[in-house]
Amino acid sequence: MKSNILIFSIIMMSFLSCETREKDINIDIQFEKKLTGKMITALDTGCYDDMDIINSTLYLRNFCGKTFFHLLDLSAENYRIDFGNRGQGPEEFNEPLLLRSTNDSVFMTFDINTCEIKSFKTNIKDCTLQLLNIKNIDKSLRGSYEMFLLQNKDLIGIKTDMGKGLFFKYNSSSDEDLVWAINKRYKKLFNNLTMNQAVFSDAIWVHELKQKVAVAMKYYNHLHFYTMDGALIKTLSIGKKITPVIDKKHQIVKDESKYCFIDIYGTKDYIYALWLGKSFQQLEQHAEKIQSGLFVFNWDGDLIKTFELDRTINRLAIDEQEQKLYGSERGEEGMGGIWVYDLK
Repeated sequence: MKSNILIFSIIMMSFLSCETREKDINIDIQFEKKLTGKMITALDTGCYDDMDIINSTLYLRNFCGKTFFHLLDLSAENYRIDFGNRGQGPEEFNEPLLLRSTNDSVFMTFDINTCEIKSFKTNIKDCTLQLLNIKNIDKSLRGSYEMFLLQNKDLIGIKTDMGKGLFFKYNSSSDEDLVWAINKRYKKLFNNLTMNQAVFSDAIWVHELKQKVAVAMKYYNHLHFYTMDGALIKTLSIGKKITPVIDKKHQIVKDESKYCFIDIYGTKDYIYALWLGKSFQQLEQHAEKIQSGLFVFNWDGDLIKTFELDRTINRLAIDEQEQKLYGSERGEEGMGGIWVYDLK
């Protein structure tokens, strides 16, 4: 009887280890091709920390500009709209971010302090912008810094005051608490409520048709694929193990911690993930010598191709039709221009 139990235990352990290997895949850091970018002269240098492309228009958030948003027509680069002053008015903002949705006919923003969603109709050729709607949502979403609006009006996003999971799903039709996606490998840190939440910084992208969420970690060398209900599908580990260096006395992430994934962008078929592998200290001292890497995966988590960019790019957007990458440069004091790369 004991021998049968032992055999059964060995079989189960083998099954579990196979399952772990299948879900957790290691990928070497090898960049196949180096890309040289071209700076877009129609845009000034700025602190561009968010961007998206909708119908051949590049939408940029500039947190140190005279206005929060810049819109650029990519078909000609001759038409541009600057808007979004700080204030209390209908077309003014407190701390706005881009809100991504499946509705390509409107431009949407989410204010992380006022919890307002604003929708705009833009005509880049006429340089006009029209406010369509203002919606106030639950204050529990205050502090969210990356969100996707689904067709059923639910929201998937990340919060700066994290501690319950890597991302949340908010049901807009009920008053229930946020549903969090949990990952067991971070459980101990999530349970440490005094831990500075920057340790869990990540970037997400939602593919509503495939019902998948990609989560890229900033201080861990991990890219996760989840279902939209928060079930882990697969984890990709890039290169050797990287974890944040923690100042335990002050509960903060130390400057010698390496940045891993710094942004991701999703299209119909692929996930584009920016990789750095350098610390904040290294960036401050040698920013002009550090190049970002780019991993391209399909939505099943298979590696398709890799690139090395010619400078430090810290945010990106992909023009799928033209096969071009638009990226914001991290230059001196966080300032930089917008660069375009041909991915063909």
